[in-house]
Amino acid sequence: MGCGFFIVIIGAMLLSPLVDLIVDLLGWILILTGALILGMNTLQALFKK
Repeated sequence: MGCGFFIVIIGAMLLSPLVDLIVDLLGWILILTGALILGMNTLQALFKK
């Protein structure tokens, strides 16, 4: 963790299309997992009644 770390970050920023893709993928994964958790919670609530 030093100069190399920052150089890697700057390199990643220069490859912004790749970074955008990764961020988009992470965002979709988060949205999907969140939706799944919400769905499971609502299903459990419905079955408990």
